[in-house]
Amino acid sequence: MTEKAASSSQLFSIILSLAGLLILVEGWKLLAQVKECSRWSEIDAQVQSSKVSETSASKKRYRADITYTYTVRGDTHTSHQVLLDRDWKAQRKSHVLELLQDYPVGKTVKAYHDPNNSGNAILIRPNITGVYVLFGAGSVFLGGGIYFVVWHLRRRARMVIPAT
Repeated sequence: MTEKAASSSQLFSIILSLAGLLILVEGWKLLAQVKECSRWSEIDAQVQSSKVSETSASKKRYRADITYTYTVRGDTHTSHQVLLDRDWKAQRKSHVLELLQDYPVGKTVKAYHDPNNSGNAILIRPNITGVYVLFGAGSVFLGGGIYFVVWHLRRRARMVIPAT
């Protein structure tokens, strides 16, 4: 292996390790959010509007725009939040239309509100399976990166010729 190839291979190993570490850190943050959200109270909500919106012209994606109201301790709140940390988007309009079938205007649906902030609610609780997939990917990247870093260090140690 040439010196230049070895150098770029070592850089790749370090980047792979750092990417794995970053993915694992994000996974821990997401896990904390998912666990917190699982404690949120279920409440009835009334769908006020339900439609498909295009997100941008450059990369056509579709978003589920759902507006709903719910009442907590006598206070009525309005929310547009479908998922915990983002909009519900898809590349195919048919996927969004499929979701919207469950949220027609006027229907009473289940929502989940934060007991510490009753103005914060979602329609769909996050799935913890996605968090475990994130942990798996992060572990593979981190483990693979560390393996190659160690491999390079051992290879370099064997190449060093002691002075006589």
